[in-house]
Amino acid sequence: MYNDAKAITKSIFAEDRWTLGDGWSMNLGGRYEHHSDYGGDWTSHIGVNKRISEDTHVYVSWGSAVNNPTLKMRYANTPYMKGNPDLEQEKSRTVTVGVDSKINDALTLSASVYDSKLKNALTWQWNGITRYYNVDEEKRRGLSLGATYKINDAWRVRAGYDYSRIRINANGRGFASDDCNTRPNGYILGLTYSKHKWDISNNFTYVTGRSDLYTSNNYFLWDMNINYQWRPDTKFYIKGYNLTNEHYESSAATNLVRGAYAMPERHFVFGVSHTF
Repeated sequence: MYNDAKAITKSIFAEDRWTLGDGWSMNLGGRYEHHSDYGGDWTSHIGVNKRISEDTHVYVSWGSAVNNPTLKMRYANTPYMKGNPDLEQEKSRTVTVGVDSKINDALTLSASVYDSKLKNALTWQWNGITRYYNVDEEKRRGLSLGATYKINDAWRVRAGYDYSRIRINANGRGFASDDCNTRPNGYILGLTYSKHKWDISNNFTYVTGRSDLYTSNNYFLWDMNINYQWRPDTKFYIKGYNLTNEHYESSAATNLVRGAYAMPERHFVFGVSHTF
């Protein structure tokens, strides 16, 4: 499939954290990776945290990353996918700012925003066959809001909202919205019960704002997970996925009929785990 292609990567990294006093702390890390085809690259990240009070802190971080194309992307040779040996590394820079706060014994809140810039972003397209290519530039911006409320010793409820905006500049034609963005707006609600031998979670997700490359601009999911700790070393579980039996896709069908990458319908998993 890969024409006997191979690649060797070697890496080394280091990270340290300093407590600076007066509620300030900082962590700094660096990584060097050498790829047998792409050579060596340095990446790093730095984060600064400020504790405003015993229950609230704010933070800012900056990081760089390198994403090497896989052998599959470069050398696949099947009836459905053709590799692109000329792919370049995807390189990115990301800045994140956020805050976490415990309002009281029952309620905690969190919020963060991020801004990412990518060079030679890796993506794919179907033109009778799947083929990966590089996009000149890509910009990603988003935010995340979350709240967790402890109703009592057994019940907790979690709510959140995620926003994502992706813009691409392909072939120097200027930035335009990415119609393949799979989750522009995500609304999350979770309800969990944990007491005695039972651990039950319900997760509801509502996604909106998707383009016409998808069968629907929005979808609603309900997933459930039930665990029963029969003995200290034995647990039975039931997992239910897509209980609303929603028709949706997690990947856009570029140059294909919409719905070509449909996700599974309603299904269940039963099992037992035992520690010896």
